[in-house]
Amino acid sequence: MNFRKIVNGILLILSISLTVLDASAQNTALAKSTISGYLRDKSSGEMMGSVVVNAQVSGVRTTTNNYGFFSLTLTKGEGQWLQFRYPGLLTDSFYWSAKKDTTITVELAVVEQIAAVEIRSRKTTIADRAVGTLGSFDWEEMTITP
Repeated sequence: MNFRKIVNGILLILSISLTVLDASAQNTALAKSTISGYLRDKSSGEMMGSVVVNAQVSGVRTTTNNYGFFSLTLTKGEGQWLQFRYPGLLTDSFYWSAKKDTTITVELAVVEQIAAVEIRSRKTTIADRAVGTLGSFDWEEMTITP
């Protein structure tokens, strides 16, 4: 009978130990870190909405709100290159280690802008469309209008 009590005691201790180890492993696997912050236009200082923020390794992405604010929550310790993209502005990247919650402010610079582009076309006939011919484009006729 003593042998049976000893074996039951050992099994109980092993069962409790495995339960504690399993709970600890689940907590580690579910640990998250959040990076949040604001994006602003470097030249005007205005906060920028609709900027795409992409964590390149995990593929998690979000978009800034009207006040330029964003927030991404990722697996803790999984380093990420975060990419910030907005049409007409330079794309910027930032490496985040994801070891702790972080707040940042990113300034995006304007790409050199063309004042205007003039688009010209010529009338095509139904016969031109039927045989799939396209009009030609003369680069010398293209002008930049301020």
